[in-house]
Amino acid sequence: MHVRMRFYGQPEAVLVVESKLTKIEHFRLVIRDKFKVAPELQRLIYGGKLLEDGYTFHDYNIKLNDVIQLIERVQPVDKQDNDEGKNQKKDKAQEEKTVEYTDATSTLYEVGDLIDAKHKSGYWLEGTIIRIVLDPELHKDDKSSRTLEKEAEEISDENILFRVKLHH
Repeated sequence: MHVRMRFYGQPEAVLVVESKLTKIEHFRLVIRDKFKVAPELQRLIYGGKLLEDGYTFHDYNIKLNDVIQLIERVQPVDKQDNDEGKNQKKDKAQEEKTVEYTDATSTLYEVGDLIDAKHKSGYWLEGTIIRIVLDPELHKDDKSSRTLEKEAEEISDENILFRVKLHH
C-alpha cells in the first residue's frame, strides 16, 4: 500500500506503507527519514482529522493513494533562559515605537460620525469615528520651526487618520 504526502515547500511524495494495520507512530518514522522532520514536530492531517499515535491506518479509513498533509510544528523555546532579554528588548522597542498624535479636524467628517469601513479581508463594517489625528508619517520633520497657522494651511483630508470604533 502507498499514500501520497504533501509537505509545504516540497513536491508531493509517495510513501510506501506496509499495511492498513501500520501504526501512526511507525509511519512518523518513515516520514522522518523522507522529509527530515522529527516525529514530535509532525502534525499529520487526513480528511480534516489530526492523526494521533496509537491508531492505525484502518482506524482512520486511509486507503491506497490517499493524500496526507504534513505540517511541521514550531520547536518550543525554553522561556526561562530568554525572559529577561526579551523583556529588555520589548521595553526598548516600545520606547522607539511611541508615537505622539496631534489632533486635527476634517472638512468631511467629525468625531461621532458613523462611517462604513472595509476590512482587509473584504467585508464591510460600520463604525463610529472616535478621534481624528494628523498622519505622523507625513509630519516627521522638525515641527518646532513651523507655526500653527502654516501647519493648519497644509493639512488636508489626505494627511489625517481616523480612529474608529467598529460595530460588530
